[in-house]
Amino acid sequence: MQITDYVEQWGNTYAIEVANIDPDYACEIFQSCQQEPIIAESGLTSSIAFLDFMGVNGMNQSMAIITFNLVADANATLGGEGYSCGMPVPSDGIVSNYTLVTNSTCSYCAEVCQAPAVNADVAFFDGFNFKTTGYCYLFIVLFVTSYQILTKCVFKRKPPTRIANLRAGPEGASSFLNPGVGKLNQTVETSMASM
Repeated sequence: MQITDYVEQWGNTYAIEVANIDPDYACEIFQSCQQEPIIAESGLTSSIAFLDFMGVNGMNQSMAIITFNLVADANATLGGEGYSCGMPVPSDGIVSNYTLVTNSTCSYCAEVCQAPAVNADVAFFDGFNFKTTGYCYLFIVLFVTSYQILTKCVFKRKPPTRIANLRAGPEGASSFLNPGVGKLNQTVETSMASM
């Protein structure tokens, strides 16, 4: 790593450091941390963005702002042994001189997660519940039948009196439907009688 400058922020002096890192090693680091909540929530999708994000977020602890360049030269880059997040940790819990290391869980590493058992055979009636559907149809038939019986037999309407007068005879019908018809009939009868 190389210090290129210093910057003063919030009453502190931070060194700006540039580190060259092998692209494959950066990718291994990013993939091993990709499901960590802070990384997953930030929406980072590339190894260089991830490393720069970590280099800036760690400035309060390291008193440095670290940026990264992807360089494929093995002699001029940060490198090391990258471990897969699904790698089983030895029983003593020591990996690369780090102690108390534990195996990763499915929450943080997709490699550790067991694939769900999926049945790819899908039939036409999969997920169809005959019992529930039968009860629904039975309810609909009973409801409609009950409604029809109640409206046609139990709560039978009595016809209004005007309709009863219509049924009484043709004179009532003609005068009810068209009040002028009765007068017209009387006028015709009167004029016929006067001839």
